[in-house]
Amino acid sequence: MSTEAAAPTTRNRPLHARATRRSSKAWLIWPVATLAVTRLAALAVIVLATHRRSGVDLKAAMSTWDGSWYLRAAQHGWPSHVPMVAGHVTQSTIAFFPGLPLAIRAVAWIPGISFFAAAMIVEVAFQISTVVLVWVLAADLWGDEAARRAVVVLCVFPGAFIFSLIYSEPLLFTCALGCLLALRKHRWLVAGIAAGLGTAVTPTGVALVACCALASAVAIGRRREWRSVIAPVLAPAGIVGYLLYLTASTGDLHAWTATERQGWGEQIVPSTFLQTLRIAVHHHGQIDLLVTIAGTGVAVVLVGLMLLSRPSHFDDLTEWWAQMLLWSLVVLGLAFVSNILGLRPRFVLTAFPLLMVLGWRLKGVAFALLSAGSFAGLVWLLWTTVTSLRLVP
Repeated sequence: MSTEAAAPTTRNRPLHARATRRSSKAWLIWPVATLAVTRLAALAVIVLATHRRSGVDLKAAMSTWDGSWYLRAAQHGWPSHVPMVAGHVTQSTIAFFPGLPLAIRAVAWIPGISFFAAAMIVEVAFQISTVVLVWVLAADLWGDEAARRAVVVLCVFPGAFIFSLIYSEPLLFTCALGCLLALRKHRWLVAGIAAGLGTAVTPTGVALVACCALASAVAIGRRREWRSVIAPVLAPAGIVGYLLYLTASTGDLHAWTATERQGWGEQIVPSTFLQTLRIAVHHHGQIDLLVTIAGTGVAVVLVGLMLLSRPSHFDDLTEWWAQMLLWSLVVLGLAFVSNILGLRPRFVLTAFPLLMVLGWRLKGVAFALLSAGSFAGLVWLLWTTVTSLRLVP
């Protein structure tokens, strides 16, 4: 037997050198059980909140805000023109990327399943795939115990209240995790396809283009793997395809940007956070602004923690760590300069590698206190979202 056949390559063997031999079903049982317990608790909060707010039932509560637009896009698609009111572009489904609506529509084709039920099935399915992939990823890096903590941190983080609503985050997370795992194993085609699907889910998915470009540049520079260019080439397929579709259907090259800016008032403003801070200081009691500021603080702490956790030697782990940090910085940066949404908890949740590092680093009492405090924040955010319109998810 040749020595090449006997020695596993660095990229194929577990990065956590002392990883214990795990149960064949450990990657499934713990993540799904943790997700089920936390989502059932969140559902109980929603049920109680609907009794508090008159005229709102469980279905309306779970399809509030963007959820109603995703359902509308799933049922009716996207307009063949840019909707106008009094000469100005108005709100429409054009602002919502097709990934989630098309997934909902696919399930709704099954006889007897309503669009709302289809949305719930899609949300739960991609939540399960998200926590399972987080477990697999964390276990490969740090071992099973750290993987369990990483899943818990993700499920109880305040921004995870979005898992109880119809939003695109679970689908985006699944695509992003699949892409990052494929990049680590140098499966460039799979990474490109996963990234292409991710960029069809939300504009935030553009961070996957950056991750693929970085991985390809390193692969070419260190190992002359020219085939790696397929990943960054395929990565923007989702967003490019959607914008081309809108151009063809509406006849307007700027259909999406015009709808975002004029219909929804959304645009990139670098000084957004300073403006938010100024308003919060002069207008006390504005929950939405305070939540954004709190989210910013949490993001800064988590980024710092990940920077401190950087491997000391450049190897496959360092390369992958850089990709995860890049994903986190891009998604947080996009939220930071958004003049409407800002860096609220669900966007900090999108930087899931930071939460995984937090689960790895904290143990014992510190981990228990973090989990309890995080879940309390999740309950408060969910309660406030359902019972009032003072907090935008």
